[in-house]
Amino acid sequence: MTALWIVFLAKREDLLELETRRRLFEAVTGFPGLHLRELARQLGLDPNHAKYHLTYLEKHGLVSSKKEEGYWRFFPREAGSVGLRDVVSVDKKRVLSFLRRPVPLHTVLILLDRGRATQGELAAVVGVAQATLHYHLGKMEASGLVVSRREGRERVYELPKPDEILELLVRYRPPDALVQGFLDAWEQLEL
Repeated sequence: MTALWIVFLAKREDLLELETRRRLFEAVTGFPGLHLRELARQLGLDPNHAKYHLTYLEKHGLVSSKKEEGYWRFFPREAGSVGLRDVVSVDKKRVLSFLRRPVPLHTVLILLDRGRATQGELAAVVGVAQATLHYHLGKMEASGLVVSRREGRERVYELPKPDEILELLVRYRPPDALVQGFLDAWEQLEL
């Protein structure tokens, strides 16, 4: 074990001595990309209390954060050969940020299952209005998470790299609360 690792582990143990801070760090490590309010909700904490401890963890290098579209998302860090580094790469952070939202997550799960689907089919299965799904699909397509093409009067959506997304979902599984909403909607369908 290198000297950097020994210092990092000793410092980490001191920083995680408080139960709340340790629980938050474990949640960020287990579910990278969750936003502040969702982390607080998952752990039954006041958002300001969670914010205080997450800011402390970030200041001391155990987590990193990314602010986007009104959400403050957190990701774990670890000691590397030349210092602290993010566990999740920048491109995977972008994808995980989408997979931590109910509508994009459910849309991706449907596309993983079916391979391709029209906006109407996705809206019916995901259980949201066409306009809501259109908004999310536009953001997902702009980021490269989904691709679409016109087939007649319909727009068909697919995942350009389904294996990579599946690997991300397996490695960084969504919290049960996000998946449960999808499972509830899926069970209500008459297939």
